[in-house]
Amino acid sequence: MSIYAPAADLIWELVRSYDLDPTPVFEQAGVDPRLRFDQNARLARDQVNALHAAAFAATGDEAIGLRVVSAFHPSHMGALGYAWLASRTLRDAWRKVQRYSQVDIDSLRITLAEHAGEFHVSFFWDADWEAIPPQITLVMALLTHLNRRILGHDLAPLRVEFSIPEPREMAPFEAFFGCDLQFGRPQQLLVLPVSILDRPVPRALPELELATEEMVNRYLALRDKEDILSQVRCALFECLPEGGVSAERIAGQLHMSTRTLRRRLDEEGLSFRELLTDVRRALALRYLQDESLSLTEISYLLGFSEPSSFTRAFRGWTGQSPSKARQAPA
Repeated sequence: MSIYAPAADLIWELVRSYDLDPTPVFEQAGVDPRLRFDQNARLARDQVNALHAAAFAATGDEAIGLRVVSAFHPSHMGALGYAWLASRTLRDAWRKVQRYSQVDIDSLRITLAEHAGEFHVSFFWDADWEAIPPQITLVMALLTHLNRRILGHDLAPLRVEFSIPEPREMAPFEAFFGCDLQFGRPQQLLVLPVSILDRPVPRALPELELATEEMVNRYLALRDKEDILSQVRCALFECLPEGGVSAERIAGQLHMSTRTLRRRLDEEGLSFRELLTDVRRALALRYLQDESLSLTEISYLLGFSEPSSFTRAFRGWTGQSPSKARQAPA
């Protein structure tokens, strides 16, 4: 298992919130701080564990995970963070989390269930993943914060269960979650009232919902196919909205060298550039059918650094501008 390296910036900012220098924390964990800026890099699970342990040791705060909200930005979660913000309801948001976890976080299992007016979100780590208490606290705090981000900061769960022992100081946990807390339980469980699940999200981004759903569905549909073309397409669907797409980055996503990626594509009679163009062109034509998406939004969803670059590329693909293509009869 590995994680998107820029997510480590969350730990960097978390340590800084204690007025501490994060550099020794990263050095102790054997993690190069510069990886926070490398969108092509991944961190192995041992590095992630070491980083969390070093941060905990540096601060000495068993409630360090609760401070995650002070440093959090949706970009720390990559595509998942923006998919959450695009959701129309909390139910939609949690379904997206469940789907993305199956694709990108192979050590974490999420189940969703309803029981007598309660919505249960359960978390299970694989047996070989030894999550330390600050990690578990961080995950539960982050997901509670995400609920509040889209439905209001006064939102409190009905109950939160932890597999970790009860902390020595309960006050920070009680103040943060504002609900019944249970420790030493078999799993991590977040319990919400069913009544809020379908409440419209006041700050939703519906213009992006179709785009994010399209990419997730295509990714999942292709994920189980073993041929290299499908694997690269899947990686492109995920990475395009983040920008900076390159053969090197996609090779890293697929855990192979850039040379191996190019060789395998060559065996299929395609170059990386040709495949990238095919994916962008197909998505562009699909996105143009959605009037709620502006041309600027489409250009960024396709990974272009500016709208003019998208316009030039689209004109090269089709012989006309995106605005002209959108006006053409279906």
